[in-house]
Amino acid sequence: MTSKKDPLAGLVGYDYIAEQLGVLDATARTYGGGPKRVDGFPHPVKTPPGVRVTLFDKNEADNFIAERLKVSRRKPRPEGNRRRPRPSKRAELDLVGYAYIAEQLGVVVQTVRNMRASGQNHRQRVDYFPEPSIQNERARSPLWTRAVADAFIARRREELAQLSNSAGASQAKK
Repeated sequence: MTSKKDPLAGLVGYDYIAEQLGVLDATARTYGGGPKRVDGFPHPVKTPPGVRVTLFDKNEADNFIAERLKVSRRKPRPEGNRRRPRPSKRAELDLVGYAYIAEQLGVVVQTVRNMRASGQNHRQRVDYFPEPSIQNERARSPLWTRAVADAFIARRREELAQLSNSAGASQAKK
């Protein structure tokens, strides 16, 4: 029986380098390319077909890590204590967008955008659609607190149920 050698043995990715340096994966990627490339960062190796991640020779990566730690003022973080990105304001305030409302109502996002449309004569416009909780000129889409969105969703579902019941009653009369 022939034993096959693992083609990925001795190769590591950005995640390995980031973990060893105690930085985020994005920081390791910055070290590896672009205008802020750090001298001595290992060059990617040619990967086997079907492998879609950038890989580096482990020995070259370990040499880079050792050199980087010598000159770095940062001490390596203990295992399992990697720095995590801070939660966004959106997560802190429990904000939701069009996609959440669309998912809860079982419609596409464009339908929800039409419900909020500013034109008074728009056929899908809903008069009681809530004003955004957060209006930021830099934000591409308006955001609502989950409580406000859920109140709108509940009211819309109730209205649709009433319309459905009245349509069913008129069908039964015929």
